[in-house]
Amino acid sequence: MPSSLVLEPPKGPFGWYKVDPYPRPFPPVRSAPPLPAHLPALPFPPRAPTAISETYLLSTHIIPAAWPRVTPATAAPLEPAPSPSAGREERKRVHLRRADAIIDVQRRHAEAVTPLGAGDAKVHWNCVNRYVRRDLGHGSRKGVTLFLAHGTGMHKEIWEPALQYLLANPGTQVDEIWAIDAVQHGDSALLNQAVLSEAFDWMDNARDVVSFLVHYLPTQATASALPLHLPRLPAAEALARESDGLGDRTLVAIGHSMGGTSVTIAALHFPALFSALVLIDPIILRGAPDTATGTGADRWAHRHAHVLQTLQRRAAWPSRAAAHAALGASGYFGAWHPRVLARHVDFGLAPTGRGKGEVALKTAPAREAAVFAESYLPCEAYERLDGLDARVEMLWVVPGEGEDPGLDGLEGLRARVWRRPVNTTNVRVAGVGHLILQEKPEELAMELRKFLERKYGRQEADKARL
Repeated sequence: MPSSLVLEPPKGPFGWYKVDPYPRPFPPVRSAPPLPAHLPALPFPPRAPTAISETYLLSTHIIPAAWPRVTPATAAPLEPAPSPSAGREERKRVHLRRADAIIDVQRRHAEAVTPLGAGDAKVHWNCVNRYVRRDLGHGSRKGVTLFLAHGTGMHKEIWEPALQYLLANPGTQVDEIWAIDAVQHGDSALLNQAVLSEAFDWMDNARDVVSFLVHYLPTQATASALPLHLPRLPAAEALARESDGLGDRTLVAIGHSMGGTSVTIAALHFPALFSALVLIDPIILRGAPDTATGTGADRWAHRHAHVLQTLQRRAAWPSRAAAHAALGASGYFGAWHPRVLARHVDFGLAPTGRGKGEVALKTAPAREAAVFAESYLPCEAYERLDGLDARVEMLWVVPGEGEDPGLDGLEGLRARVWRRPVNTTNVRVAGVGHLILQEKPEELAMELRKFLERKYGRQEADKARL
């Protein structure tokens, strides 16, 4: 089904309120973390290089996350989840206490505004997938690199169905693609499970994006094999990237939901790194007093309800087949494209070791709930958005006509996509709300292809290979 109408600019002013004491300065990412003597291994066997495409080679790598963290190290561990054998009322009481604790930690962090350097000093890790053209050689051409950031509760492999549709077109001129797992998501969560805080500041996700692009993204895209642990670039090259960008790459950052917020914050502070942003219904919200999208009491009540709902979510199944059947029968997951649901079952779950074949979410409900408990950064992004460097083109991909437009309603969505009015376009994907990546990967790929071919050309890139 083709995408529907674009959103026209708002006809009048749409009020918003300054987020006080935010927005914050961007905490630096220049410090190299103290690495352990033994670096972590991948939590799974490497996948086949041609797992998603015959023309793009897949490999998975590990990098240190931005260090130190802005997220505080919480002193007291969260109360364990209730036993499956506990009675209904006992489960409700435990979930409520856990939700109260998560909100309390997040509120204290938000209201104190943790000073720079006062965050968690433990080393965290990000897992990244790399997809590179197998026919790509060493040369002087400056091809397109895509960087992908997922939404809350998802993982780097959730992009693969959309990528398969995108890369199936031989005219799509993309040299290399990198997809990252946030620290408490996917394979990163498995590496970090012993060090994760009970809180989470979304600023750290944006810092992890910047840290990868500045310190670890290889200078050039080539089909040559890379080590499991990507080497940190020389300090002089990293410093030059902050101000001058990626000399041998043209970078397009694509983010869904929280990932869209993260790449936006990264681009606001380091615009030279980016040629364009593609924001797939990002969590970017106007500040407003005492509302779900603002910073007052109602905001915390809304967060608490979302956290409690997340904590009550089922997290384990006796087998992958059982998980696939149960998720497919639910209203939420049942609407997903079959390829996306299959990827989620294959890569969003991991063996528990408790029973033969038992699997559980890599992103535990408590970790996902901690992400939902934070909502200041979306307001920071909204406040700053009109100041984004005009040279960075923006494409907004948002819910279709008649679908849920989000907390701010249709006029809020309209104001959001036109908050930075220059060098900006938007498209509404018909028949889907927030979960565009999960429910409409083929339609999303079509919009990405049109954008990339319009901006970077099809024939011009083809000729460059001759």
